[in-house]
Amino acid sequence: MTGAGVPDVNGCGKGKEFWIELKEIHSGNQLTLRPMQISWLAKRASHGGQVFVMARKNNEIKLYHIDSLTGIKELVKGGYKSDALLTLTIPYDWDALTTALLS
Repeated sequence: MTGAGVPDVNGCGKGKEFWIELKEIHSGNQLTLRPMQISWLAKRASHGGQVFVMARKNNEIKLYHIDSLTGIKELVKGGYKSDALLTLTIPYDWDALTTALLS
C-alpha cells in the first residue's frame, strides 16, 4: 500500500527521478484526478520534483508535465485535449518518451 495520492510509477534514470500518474480515457475528453492525486502532484512539483500525467485514449498516449497546482487544474479542466509535452501514436517511440521523462 502507498499513501493517498501517490502516483502509479516512480522511475529514475541518468540521475533524474520522476513520478507518473497513469490514466486511461474510455470515452469523451475527461481526465479525472482525485483531490489527493492533485494535491500530491502539485506539492511535489512545487518542490522541484518531476511529475507527469500519462493518459491513453485508444492507441494514442499523451504525456503531460505538471509544474504547479495551476498547471494540474488546467489539465483537469482541458482534459485529454490539453497541450501535451509529448504525443505518441503507433508505432510508439519509446526513446522519445524516455527523453521527455529525463529532460
